[in-house]
Amino acid sequence: MAVMSEICRAFLKKELDGGKALYGIVDSAIYKEFHDLMDIEGEENIRILLKEPYLHGYETAAPYLMRLDIDDAITDGLLHAATGEQWLTLVVSHKSLDALAQELRDMIVVESEVHGKPIVYRFYDPRNLANYIHIHDEAELKMFYEDIGGALFTIDADDPSVLYAYRDDGIEMIDLKEEA
Repeated sequence: MAVMSEICRAFLKKELDGGKALYGIVDSAIYKEFHDLMDIEGEENIRILLKEPYLHGYETAAPYLMRLDIDDAITDGLLHAATGEQWLTLVVSHKSLDALAQELRDMIVVESEVHGKPIVYRFYDPRNLANYIHIHDEAELKMFYEDIGGALFTIDADDPSVLYAYRDDGIEMIDLKEEA
């Protein structure tokens, strides 16, 4: 598995051209170890993605945005731990941590037509992301990718050598073994 995280890091390095940064959206409700990581890493590189009134009492189950250093052991550890799991979405963006966090906060809470009230929609969850992308038309997707200032990536839960890239020109399946 460590080999796959190394191949994934090599691929992402190529994506970071032009001053882009790497971020991880971590679902802390699934990846409980994230809260220990927050204590180690500190909060200067981490932002919670829920805001009041939706956050109240859910800090331990909230999504977090974390700025990642592609060459850091923490990034390698996250990529390794996420292999075969469904709690990490990677974002390559030209936006700052705070600007990207604000954009994502605004996307997470949506008005439910069924319930008639705002709900938290976990679009960033790798299990939901493809559906989220498919329900929007081309103009909405263009705005979505402009808002995040980049692309999203998820690791295939069944095959860690496969990465899905969600870009403004569509969804691409990348076999990292072929990229290496």
